[in-house]
Amino acid sequence: MSRWKLSTLPAPSKVATGSVSRPTGTGRWSVGSPGANTRNIVATAGSRTVGTGNSAVTVTADAAGVAGNEITFAIVVAGNSTSLSVDVTDEDIVLNSATDGGGLATTTAAAAAAAIQADVDAAALVSATAGGTGLGVVVAGAAAPLAGGAERKYGT
Repeated sequence: MSRWKLSTLPAPSKVATGSVSRPTGTGRWSVGSPGANTRNIVATAGSRTVGTGNSAVTVTADAAGVAGNEITFAIVVAGNSTSLSVDVTDEDIVLNSATDGGGLATTTAAAAAAAIQADVDAAALVSATAGGTGLGVVVAGAAAPLAGGAERKYGT
């Protein structure tokens, strides 16, 4: 029976992937290469995009996994001559777009993403990016949860 010497173990940063099968009649474990029947899915973070193209604002949960799917995000365009602001209550993030005297949104996607990143409470939950050049004006989007967050999965 061979034994591992501590100096021959792989460094912690080097992770082996593959499949392990149950002992056969020999009582030994068989370790093989990843195959078609083996999967190792990395955890993903939930996200949500409001708008399209240069007007899009995407928020992505800071933590990967299903917990990020509990965060909600909305863009509100309301009132006349309002200022850009970010409000966070628990896991609900609301971006209030700046508006002109006629009540039309004036906040660009880049400014919206920067405002979310600059808000301590929002930044603790999500990161924000603008679509394309970010120079398009944001559009209203009702509160909805982030989606697509998934836990890491192993096995076949």
